[in-house]
Amino acid sequence: MPGTFTRALLRGDCIIAFGKKTSLVCVVVIAVITAVALGLQFNSARESYDRFVDEALFENGVKINLIGTSKFSRDDSDKTIKFGINPSATSQSKDYVRDIYSFLGSIDGRSVSVTEQATDIFDGTRYVYIGTTADASAQKNGAEFVGILKKSSGKVFPNSRSEEFWSYLLTSLPAFNGTPLFFNSEFARIDFNSVIKNSAPHKLENTRIEKSVVFVNVPDSQNFSNYVALQEIFQEYNLASDINDPEFKLKSILYDHDDQLGSLTGTQRRDELQKNASMGLCPFDVMLTKQLRQSGGNNPRPAGSLEFAFLLFTAHYYHWKSQLNIFDDRCW
Repeated sequence: MPGTFTRALLRGDCIIAFGKKTSLVCVVVIAVITAVALGLQFNSARESYDRFVDEALFENGVKINLIGTSKFSRDDSDKTIKFGINPSATSQSKDYVRDIYSFLGSIDGRSVSVTEQATDIFDGTRYVYIGTTADASAQKNGAEFVGILKKSSGKVFPNSRSEEFWSYLLTSLPAFNGTPLFFNSEFARIDFNSVIKNSAPHKLENTRIEKSVVFVNVPDSQNFSNYVALQEIFQEYNLASDINDPEFKLKSILYDHDDQLGSLTGTQRRDELQKNASMGLCPFDVMLTKQLRQSGGNNPRPAGSLEFAFLLFTAHYYHWKSQLNIFDDRCW
C-alpha cells in the first residue's frame, strides 16, 4: 500500500517485496536516500553562497571620493595590515578593532600594526574613527571626524573646490551608525561644488583606492559600537557592500535591513535588529574573505563543489580555533 515503505523506514524496518526483511538492502537504501538528501542540501548551500558573493561584490560597486564606480582596485598585498585609530576611542573599541583586523589578516597570514592618531590620518592607508561612548553625541563625533578628515586631506589631496563635499559629510554622517569611505588622488581635481551642489556628472578617471577610512558613530552603546565596527571594517577590508536580501538574514554580517525597521528608534530599533541580523561573522563571511585572498585581488568565480567544500571547512576551522568575540553563534 502507498507509504508502507516510508513508514517502515521510520520504524527501523526495511520492507522489500513480499514483506521480507533484508537488512543489507535496507542499509543501502537508507544510505542512498541520505546521500541524495545531503547532496541536494550541499548544492543548495553552494548556490546560496554564490548568490551571496554576487550581491556582496558585484551589485553595487564602491564610492571613491563619494563618486560611485563599478570598476576599482587596490594594492593590498602588504603582509602587515597597518591602520590608525583615534586616541579618544575607548580601550574596548581599540582592542576590538585590533581583533577584527587580526582575524581577517590571519586568513591570509598577515600581521597587524596599529597607531593611535589624532591628526594626519592620511599619512597611512587605513584609519578607523570610533565615536567615544563617554559624554559625546553623534553630532559632536561626526563634526570632530569631518574636521580631522578635512585637515588631513588638505595636506595630501588639496582641493579649493571641496567645500560642498565637507558640508555634505557634516550633514549626512551623523545619521549613520557607521560607513567606510574611500579616497584617491583624483580628489584634488574634482569640482565638488559643481558635482554636489549642481549634480554635475563626473566619471572617475582614477579608480584605484589609495586611502580608506572607517567611521563608527554609536556613542551610547559599547556592544552596538563593536557590531557596527565589525560590519564596516569587514566591508572596508573586502570592498563589499550591504545586502538587503532576506535570504541572508542571520547568515552574514553584511545583512542590513534598516528599511524594514520602519519608524523604530533607540533601543527598540536595536532590539529588533539583533533578532534579525547577524551580530558577528558567519561562515559565508569567512568564506568570502578566504576566496578573495585566494583570487589575488581578482573577482572570484562561482565556487565549484570542491572549492565550496574547502571554503566551508576552512571557515569552520578558523571559527573553531579562534578565541575572539567576533562571531555570531546562531549561524555556525
